[in-house]
Amino acid sequence: MNIAINNYFNYLEMKYQNRIRNQWVFTVIALIALIGVFGYAFYCSSRGASFAGGIKFGFPKLIEVSFNCKK
Repeated sequence: MNIAINNYFNYLEMKYQNRIRNQWVFTVIALIALIGVFGYAFYCSSRGASFAGGIKFGFPKLIEVSFNCKK
């Protein structure tokens, strides 16, 4: 029974191996983007300015992202 389960997991891993790799790439890119946003916010606020950022979802632009650093 245990061998059958291991074979099934190996089959699923081989079948979805490409998708798993793509998910890790997306995760790394998202983490780099978040670190960049927080780094920019820290830099902006450490210089005595105010940081404002936002994401808008709508039409005709599907996603609009804005970052502002105002003194």
